Amino acid sequence: MSIINKNKMKKIIFLTTFLLGIFAFSFASAGISLSVSPQKFDMTVLPGERQTGQIRLRNDSARPLPIRVNITPFDAEDGTGQINFREDKKLENWITFTEDNFVLRSGEDKRLRFEVKIPGDVNPGGYYLFASFQVGSLSQNKDDFGPEVIPAVGVPFLISTVDLNLGDGETVAEGPEVIDFSIEESSRSTFLENQLARFIAFGSDQSYFYVTKNMPGKFSVTVKNNDSYHIRPEGDLLVYKGDEKVAEGFLEGKTILPGKSRTFDIEIDGGAGEFASMGGYRAELDLRTNNFIRGEIISQKETLSFINISYYLWILLFLILVFFLIRKRIFLVLKFLFGKRISTA
Repeated sequence: MSIINKNKMKKIIFLTTFLLGIFAFSFASAGISLSVSPQKFDMTVLPGERQTGQIRLRNDSARPLPIRVNITPFDAEDGTGQINFREDKKLENWITFTEDNFVLRSGEDKRLRFEVKIPGDVNPGGYYLFASFQVGSLSQNKDDFGPEVIPAVGVPFLISTVDLNLGDGETVAEGPEVIDFSIEESSRSTFLENQLARFIAFGSDQSYFYVTKNMPGKFSVTVKNNDSYHIRPEGDLLVYKGDEKVAEGFLEGKTILPGKSRTFDIEIDGGAGEFASMGGYRAELDLRTNNFIRGEIISQKETLSFINISYYLWILLFLILVFFLIRKRIFLVLKFLFGKRISTA
């Protein structure tokens, strides 16, 4: 590399470092630290009823923060459960705060009161709103948030409106539906699954069958909420070889909104020794859903079967294949050299 190129490279490195330093200093000097609690409100409200509560905001920044409160309805993406904001002016008016535009001083701990008011003609079911606390840049005009906008923090409101006739038995809870129960792709051999499925007949009650090339460390479960209220399923996953339990895992509950599905990964804890041998295995999922609106716990079981074929068998199959390929090649060479004198017998 020439001296000119070296000097040019040094300038580029210096300039890049300088710019990164400025960016880091600016970010650090912003020093935005806003905490909100509680993290979530899960409320049951009768049609026409009002409920009040409060949210705690604390400014741990070294400067005052102008806060603007926004109420936005939301739903969730299937599979991930990620929040999707949507527009609904009627729902936005369900929650009102005593203050929705104010300045939070440095170190201030503020209790912000709110009221939830449900219309009397609303249909029973779940309704979901997000109260966001947007931080803007401080200026002389507190309504001017300026160009420096910090990502908002917020609190979801999970509001369930109940039917006044719920106790008469006129409404029935819709149980959750397991729409997928499977093994992680990295542990499976789809080729052997397809081949063995042609020769092995399974009972009519066996919905799943997998072949694994190594013991799975993770299972995947997708649950759909068919009820009109949000649910939070949880459950135990036990893996058996015959009647012996060799591994276990736990499905940690997360909220699923009405009509939506959500995928959960279940990590497996088990002894590597027992849980690595060849043979047939059975995974049993005991799923529980607590429907707190109706005071019910809905339980259901799902079963998944798989055969584990260890790497040793794969190596053996590979060596056998190589042997036959080499033997066939040698036969073809001899046949080419000696013609019809080489018979297939």
